[in-house]
Amino acid sequence: MYLQKLEIVGFKSFAAKTVFSFPPPRDGERGVTGVVGPNGSGKSNVADAIRWVLGEQSKTALRSKKAEDVIFFGSARKSQLGFCEVALTFNNEDGTLVGSAPEIVITRRLYRDGESEFLLNGVKVRLSDVVMLIAQAQCGPKNISVIGQGMIDSIINASPAERKDYFDEAAGVKQYHLKKDQSLQKLKSTRENLDSARLLVSELEPKIRFFSRLMKRLQERSAIEQELSENLRSYYNVLWQNGLRGLGDSKNRQAQLQQKINDAQKSADALDADFQKKKNGLQPQKDDAFLALSAQHARLSTEKQELLKRQALIEGRLKSALQQTGKVQLSWLLEQERLASDALAEKEVAATNLEKRIVEHSGEEQRLREVCAQSAETPQQEALTLAGVRESLLEILKLKENAPTDSVNVLLAIFERVIGQVHSLVERIGRSVSVSTESANREREGQKDRERRLREELAQVRIALGVDRAQLQTITAEIVRRKQELEKLRADCAYFSSNEPSDQHAVAQQEKEGIDQKLAECSQRLRDADSQLAGFYEKEKQTARTLLSLSQEVTAARTVVDAIKENHTVVSLEVARAEAHQEELLLRICEEFSLDSDRSTQLCEATETVYSILGFRKDPEPINLEEMRVTIERAKKKLEQIGSVDDDALAEYESTKERYEFLTVQIADLEAARESLTVAVRDLNTIVRQRFDDALIRINETFDQYFKILFSGGSARISVLKREPAEPGEDEDEEASTPAEDADEIMGIEIYCNPPQKKLKNISFLSGGEKAMTAIALLCAIVSSNPAPFVVLDEVDASLDDSNAHRFADIISELVSKTQFIIITHNRVTIHTAQVLYGVTMGDDGVSKVLSLDIANAGATMSQS
Repeated sequence: MYLQKLEIVGFKSFAAKTVFSFPPPRDGERGVTGVVGPNGSGKSNVADAIRWVLGEQSKTALRSKKAEDVIFFGSARKSQLGFCEVALTFNNEDGTLVGSAPEIVITRRLYRDGESEFLLNGVKVRLSDVVMLIAQAQCGPKNISVIGQGMIDSIINASPAERKDYFDEAAGVKQYHLKKDQSLQKLKSTRENLDSARLLVSELEPKIRFFSRLMKRLQERSAIEQELSENLRSYYNVLWQNGLRGLGDSKNRQAQLQQKINDAQKSADALDADFQKKKNGLQPQKDDAFLALSAQHARLSTEKQELLKRQALIEGRLKSALQQTGKVQLSWLLEQERLASDALAEKEVAATNLEKRIVEHSGEEQRLREVCAQSAETPQQEALTLAGVRESLLEILKLKENAPTDSVNVLLAIFERVIGQVHSLVERIGRSVSVSTESANREREGQKDRERRLREELAQVRIALGVDRAQLQTITAEIVRRKQELEKLRADCAYFSSNEPSDQHAVAQQEKEGIDQKLAECSQRLRDADSQLAGFYEKEKQTARTLLSLSQEVTAARTVVDAIKENHTVVSLEVARAEAHQEELLLRICEEFSLDSDRSTQLCEATETVYSILGFRKDPEPINLEEMRVTIERAKKKLEQIGSVDDDALAEYESTKERYEFLTVQIADLEAARESLTVAVRDLNTIVRQRFDDALIRINETFDQYFKILFSGGSARISVLKREPAEPGEDEDEEASTPAEDADEIMGIEIYCNPPQKKLKNISFLSGGEKAMTAIALLCAIVSSNPAPFVVLDEVDASLDDSNAHRFADIISELVSKTQFIIITHNRVTIHTAQVLYGVTMGDDGVSKVLSLDIANAGATMSQS
């Protein structure tokens, strides 16, 4: 690796772009480039430019007061520039810098506003990147690569500790020191971060312990909730299936009863249709003869009423005539006869009304008995009802024996109708035997109330019937008595009327007899009409009895339908209750499983979704529901005792846990990084110590050699000042000390030299020329033992006389095989060692200009010519 080119733009006096090209190695020699010029021409600015581009930050080393002073400030004939730029081009074809490009260009720019930048092959980089790169190439700004006259004095006059920096670069361990410094900085930062992380962890540990207990409780709650969820699912699954099973059974019974209703309804409709057909067929037709007979009956009734009126008038006249003739007794008897006849008529009317009421009450009693019989639980109850009907018939027969002739026909009609009802009742008893006992049991509770009400109503009807019958007996006895009185009164009237009446009375009596005869004839004709109408009415009664029997059959069929409907209603209520129970159970399920409104709506709209949403099975394993309910209640109480954990606490736990885990991992990483950095620093210390010791041995050998060359004898050496070993127990704190401090025992470098015929204890006793030659010998020893890619010597030979200058030139000629030299000098002897010569001049504009001369090529050209 060697320096190939230097480009300067706007740096100090080099306002225009100036390029210094350096010759490549030839025949094993790297070459010497000389830079000459008068004082003040700006030739030392070349060394400053190289030092600046290599990262020099010291304003003193750059001979400036502030950073912007390196930018061309201008002159009377040249305006100032806004920036400066220096670029060094290295040839790295030999691979000195492993992994770098064959050509490396380091560029540094500075703008007058203070902005600066470093570029590596045109790419912006940091100063530390440039410093590390040139440290690896062993050509840093503080290295022996750029040596000025002031550096000669500083090496000799520097303290041992300050001198050590030069030897670090001379030994080639500067890059390791940089790496070590970086590692130490990282180690320090790691320790600070580790302390901060440990402090944060110590602050988080109480929260972590609290949240650990909280999470333990939450885990316990989670386990209970999971078990509770499974138990709830099993519990409600069984309840749901049981409810569905009961609902299905009720619906099946409902469907069966509906079918029975349909069948019974069809049977009742058929009976009703047959009844209507027979009713239409048996209904007697009222022909013209019946109508004529009815008209005749009405006419005779009217005629009889007229005759009765005339009879009443004549009787009034007879009474008056009797009163005139003095037959008051007869008149009174006739009046009493009339009153007795009227009273007898009233009693007969009352008896007729009672007979009608008895018939009505008997019919109502029979109807109630039939209803009671239909609502009985068993056929035996129908038999009891039948016994009650039999008693009613016996009572009717008893009444018939004591009843008047006119009432007997009415009682016989009632008897026949009851007999028909008995037949119907017997048929119903037969049908009721086939009624299912199970259905009767289900209806028992509902029928009890209805039977109680029917029995009460039947008792009231029986009481009314008994009262009517008693009144009828009384009135019948009264009719017999009044008939006897009427016969007696008639006999008395006949006795008193046997005396000769008056003419007026005779006429009236004769007229009365005529009217009586007409009335008797009219009554006879009316009775004949009544007899004829009675036959017609008897036929109607027979038809009515037949229709009544048919109607009772229809009623019985309707009763069966009603009974089945009642059972159907009961079962429908069971279905409704079962459906309501399922709906209520569904709401409880939604509440227990905390389903949202959408899921609840899905379940309510389609209950089959409970299997998919809740995971219910259609064939759940049987469980003890009571024991499971107790288990569920116990789990809920445990959850209440444990309490709930709000979302904020969980969120805080998650964030705290994440923070704690992050810090724990970070601490582990930091401890690993600290250990790794500690090992790296120790390794670097080992490398530095080993290389420094090796380099120091070589420098000592060549230092004495070059010292003898320059001084024509004498001796010189360097010595290492080491740290005193630490007392036991001083570094017990691991965090207080670093591996670098423990390992770096070298405190400084001390120089010892003795010119010929002199023995000095300290180099401070050397003269100025001796100090310069001693420093040159040391620098040459350093270059010889650990050569840099190039070395810039800025007037280091200024204090040498001709003889020493020749010795110095000889040393340069020897070292040119190891490194590339760029020598800024006024010495003619030194100039002769250069193959390329650059002359620097400065005109009136204050700008440095450069002229170049390739001496080697020029000498070859001159020899050829």
